[in-house]
Amino acid sequence: MINRREFLRNGFRGLLLGSLAVVSGTLILRNYGGEEALCDFDFLCKGCDKLKACRLPEGVKFKESK
Repeated sequence: MINRREFLRNGFRGLLLGSLAVVSGTLILRNYGGEEALCDFDFLCKGCDKLKACRLPEGVKFKESK
């Protein structure tokens, strides 16, 4: 039979594991598109640091025209 202390300990472990899963899932999904999916340089590809990994149409066209 489970006592109160074990019940609270198991509940806390479950809550901690669940919150860890939610936080890690949120961080993974937030970065799914990656930074290369955002353009902080107003589509001026010439001096962009993210150009190597850029998947935006403007970046792809600029890389192909080089």
